[in-house]
Amino acid sequence: MNKELKNISDCFLENLNLLRKEFKFESEGSYLAGGLLYAQNNKSIDVKHIKECYNILKKKTGVFSDYRTIGLHLILEMSLAKNPTQYFENIKYVYETINKSDFFGSYYKIIASLLICDNNREKDIENIISRYNADLANTNQCHPKR
Repeated sequence: MNKELKNISDCFLENLNLLRKEFKFESEGSYLAGGLLYAQNNKSIDVKHIKECYNILKKKTGVFSDYRTIGLHLILEMSLAKNPTQYFENIKYVYETINKSDFFGSYYKIIASLLICDNNREKDIENIISRYNADLANTNQCHPKR
């Protein structure tokens, strides 16, 4: 194994263990995704900063908010952003715009919002929704509307 790959693997394992220790009762998938997210960015888990991001999410959402359905993953994404509050506001804007359209279930709207913001496409959200609706109209498949 080359040195760079070993460093990434070691970083991943350290991050994974720290997430498991500090953030109890999350899904194993959240731990794995979080450890990998930080390792691919060549960063170590900063528990204090992650908890600050959690507090931002708590202040800006309700207890039963859709944003909390992906919990730790969203918080970790926020913690990697230069400005976690602005990052969340961008996700919220995209989510609310998607929510007005015929997009599929709410959990997937949050994931779609994350992906759109991670690719700096939030300003293209109206075009993305139009393209989605056009593609949907051109298919003969059922559309799960919730």
